[in-house]
Amino acid sequence: GLFSSTSFGSKNSWSATLSLSQKVFEGGSVWHSIAVAKHAMRATELVRRDREAATTLQVREAYLGALLAGRGVQITALALEQAESQLKRVRLRHEAGEASEFELLQAEVQRDNQIPLVKRAEQGKEIAYLELCRLANIPPSGPIVLTSGLLDVAAALVEPAAVDTTGLVADALQASGVRAMEEALRAREDAVTVA
Repeated sequence: GLFSSTSFGSKNSWSATLSLSQKVFEGGSVWHSIAVAKHAMRATELVRRDREAATTLQVREAYLGALLAGRGVQITALALEQAESQLKRVRLRHEAGEASEFELLQAEVQRDNQIPLVKRAEQGKEIAYLELCRLANIPPSGPIVLTSGLLDVAAALVEPAAVDTTGLVADALQASGVRAMEEALRAREDAVTVA
């Protein structure tokens, strides 16, 4: 608007003029701006959906990996237990004179060979749990209890969606990459409004 003042003697008078203009024809630039913003918004939505699906898959893989690592610890612990009980039997037989020194040494070596396997399996379990914590935005300081057993998710081999990782996936979808895509989507929606 345009404001002007005019002074006549001791009396002041003001007059104000307000002007409004709108282009009738802009060569389609407004419509093209709207179309561009809508395409960008759709593209961002598709990328967000893709990121959510990838995150869901990663969390489920990490969950099953943690279950498998836990089962590996159980198996190696059972193998160590079996090797120790075999060693006890061979020692008793050796003390009774029914087993040779070589058989005793062989049983000791078999038991000793199981110890590093147990430690490796425990480390693998710890790494698998840390990876699950990282993906699901769970603080690794507290204990983690997986609610499904490995045998309970046998159907997951046929149908991966059968694994109940809903809470973990929901936490993972709050990760910064997914939230950034949501913010980009909102920005595109606002661009449509502006256009």
